[in-house]
Amino acid sequence: MGSTGLTLADLPNIFIMIGALVALFVMLVILLRNMEVIGIMGEGREDAWARTMQPPRLLMQRVHIPFTFKIQENAPLGYNGVNCCVSSTVRYWHASWWGAPVRELHRTLWGSLAEILASNNFNFTKSSPHDEKALKLSTEEPLHLGPPPRSCYPLVVILARDLRDTGELRPDDTVALISVVHIRDDQCPLPSGVIAQYLKQANGHLSCLK
Repeated sequence: MGSTGLTLADLPNIFIMIGALVALFVMLVILLRNMEVIGIMGEGREDAWARTMQPPRLLMQRVHIPFTFKIQENAPLGYNGVNCCVSSTVRYWHASWWGAPVRELHRTLWGSLAEILASNNFNFTKSSPHDEKALKLSTEEPLHLGPPPRSCYPLVVILARDLRDTGELRPDDTVALISVVHIRDDQCPLPSGVIAQYLKQANGHLSCLK
């Protein structure tokens, strides 16, 4: 009667079968993973990809402006009088420039705060911190700026920090607020008002607010 037990001669065949099964299993795992990568497996792959790929975040930083400047509402506005309101939480200097040439203005504003305060284009007046108060600006004679496009602004108003208060400022802190005011006339009938405002920062950068 024959025996059903395993002999030593059968062991190599058993090892070969086990190795083949292991190799087949490994190949199956690799195939499934490749299918998953190319998107064949599972419908929800796009959702998973969208969850893993987050949009870049823009780092926003609040900029504190110690000054305010605005034109008084319902008040007459002309070369004989510009009624405005200003406020400041710091010691500052203010000045106006009538008929400011555009190129010369921007050349001046790109200088340092000390250079701006020393500029002959501005006649600065010193002020202490205060809440909003009225300020009237005027020029003795109307300006004749010609038809647009013009190379000069009717009026530029600047509020600048006192140099004594700039020692501990951060690079992005505001040191000056510059407002460009248009005054309506016969040759340029655009509405009067503030048409541009610029921020001067401690690091020297000049940025446009409006």
